[in-house]
Amino acid sequence: MIKLTDFKTDKSTVSCKIYPEGSSASGALVIEKESGEISNYSLPQNYEWCTNHVDHAARELFRLSQDDNFPSEKTIFWY
Repeated sequence: MIKLTDFKTDKSTVSCKIYPEGSSASGALVIEKESGEISNYSLPQNYEWCTNHVDHAARELFRLSQDDNFPSEKTIFWY
């Protein structure tokens, strides 16, 4: 699980804060607006192993950016 908050967009990128499950500290995620490719990301201390969380977050961030339909926050679950 990962929570996305504080969505921002400009001409070429979309960004948000990311909170892996169990973390009260945030990381950050930036993707390219056109391709959805990850430009940059960071994970909170002691959550560096959560790289698959970043991939899930990037896919959802890209999906949300297609319609500029950003909620105040979004929580993603997967199995």
